[in-house]
Amino acid sequence: MGSLASLERLKGIHDQEDPARSSDASLRINEEQLRSLGMGEPQIKELAKTRKITRDITLTSPIDGIVLSRDVSPGQRFEKGTEFYRIADLRKVWITADLFAGDTQFFAPGARVKATIRERGKTVLATVSDTPPLFDPASRTLKLRLEAENPGFVLRPDMFVDLEFSAKAPAGLEASEGVFEPRPVILGTAYGNFVTVTSSLAAGEKVVTHPGGP
Repeated sequence: MGSLASLERLKGIHDQEDPARSSDASLRINEEQLRSLGMGEPQIKELAKTRKITRDITLTSPIDGIVLSRDVSPGQRFEKGTEFYRIADLRKVWITADLFAGDTQFFAPGARVKATIRERGKTVLATVSDTPPLFDPASRTLKLRLEAENPGFVLRPDMFVDLEFSAKAPAGLEASEGVFEPRPVILGTAYGNFVTVTSSLAAGEKVVTHPGGP
């Protein structure tokens, strides 16, 4: 590597030249070349101190986190832009929820949502992000982002969770399947075992869900 050899040659230059005629500019140029190769500041300082040529470059991750994937092996050749490792800080994560357009009214920014990891029996609280939902043309749903603290790293990438939230049901009559006198109705939002009826029923009318009882 030319830059590594140049650092060693600078030693001879310093021995021959007057200290007043330093080659600081040349040294800075070679340091920048080493940085462009991916060498970090600690190793550059060590080279300047020891004056020992090395062909090994120590790459330091810019963040602390968990290795999600490794795509490099000893002796492997690679090109510029190759991803060696994928590392993520999982202390705080995003949860993406698929919603239909009519459901977004119940998820205002800052709303709290309970996320349950069923297979682990763990539950964490998530907060609806300020980021507007993004439309997914493949599923025809809106992608809502939730933010959650991740104690103990119970949440991992590509994991599925059950989301539970509280919402105030709008005014309306509640009914279940089947009526004594068939009448076409328009249904609204479902809440557990109940569903709102938005048309064809009036307040005070009885809804028969099975013969002999309302």
